[in-house]
Amino acid sequence: MLTEEGKGKLESTVFEAYSTIFDRLDCEDYPQLLRVWNYFPGINDMGSELERYREFNVGRYEAFFHKNRTVCGGSMPAACALGTKKGGLVICFLASKVPGISLENPRQTHAYSYPKDFGPRSPIFSRGVLLDDSLLISGTASIIGSETA
Repeated sequence: MLTEEGKGKLESTVFEAYSTIFDRLDCEDYPQLLRVWNYFPGINDMGSELERYREFNVGRYEAFFHKNRTVCGGSMPAACALGTKKGGLVICFLASKVPGISLENPRQTHAYSYPKDFGPRSPIFSRGVLLDDSLLISGTASIIGSETA
């Protein structure tokens, strides 16, 4: 669990966490994120300038970009971000030596294509990932287009 140092530090905490994860995955030769669960408090609270979920998305996007990971299309992990009442940032994940096949729902806007009114950086995840005979889903079935149904 990582804690934020001061208000508005979620973005940098997320960036550091994902950067560390990518470095470790590369060292272990498991470079492909398949499924990610992100937990942090106050997900819909206002951060220093943005809603905390949007700050989270900026930090995650910047880590993916700076570590040369796919930020749109391609092999993107299925993922979710879940709010908690207290604690710090917790990221759990499954990784693989080989990429999975990212899946999308035709009724939903690709998360990485969300309009700018959802924040300065789009979320980075797919609706599901298929690897061999395993299907990993992100759990965002209530979204139609880019809006919660």
